[in-house]
Amino acid sequence: MGTAGATGAAGAATEPAPDVDDRTAVETGESVTDTEVPDSGCFAGEGRAFSIGTEGPRIAMRLHLSVLTDLGEPGSFGVELAGSTGQFDVVHLVAGVQFAGVEDADRFLRDPFQAFDLVYTYELRLPMLADTPGVDPVHTEDEPPVDGPVGVADC
Repeated sequence: MGTAGATGAAGAATEPAPDVDDRTAVETGESVTDTEVPDSGCFAGEGRAFSIGTEGPRIAMRLHLSVLTDLGEPGSFGVELAGSTGQFDVVHLVAGVQFAGVEDADRFLRDPFQAFDLVYTYELRLPMLADTPGVDPVHTEDEPPVDGPVGVADC
């Protein structure tokens, strides 16, 4: 799914999630959503795994809430999602924020946004277009579609 171009206050370099650089859209015997979403490494802690759907199309989700459970400490708030038709992996989304923590309370109160970095990667695979000449069946984004007073995590 790539890496963001800038490193913000909470940014940390990590390896991309498995299978994200494979530019093919081929059928696999077992979709990633048959088990759980691949760990992007962008969020603190392990998060909590959820599965939406039981047969055919499904979504695997890992929810990260460490910014709420470790108040004031570095953490994250976000979600990692992987959607599948049951036969093909179709969409992967990683979105949320990394929080650098509160080291200086006065500075944090003057500018709380400086302690946050956006996390975002998105990949859409259209396996029905895999054999179409001149068409890339995989669309990938790693720049958050958000403008604001926060950095972008490098993960």
